[in-house]
Amino acid sequence: MNQLRPDDRTLEDLFQKTIATMDLPPDKMKMLRDFPAEKKWDIIRDR
Repeated sequence: MNQLRPDDRTLEDLFQKTIATMDLPPDKMKMLRDFPAEKKWDIIRDR
């Protein structure tokens, strides 16, 4: 899938929804939230 990355606000909304579906402990959730935008986009696309 080679989609263009959405704007930062939309990306953050999508990312929050994506990680909310994962069964992760709080420390891992924080680690994911600290990822750069491109890495977050990769995670969204891979789900």
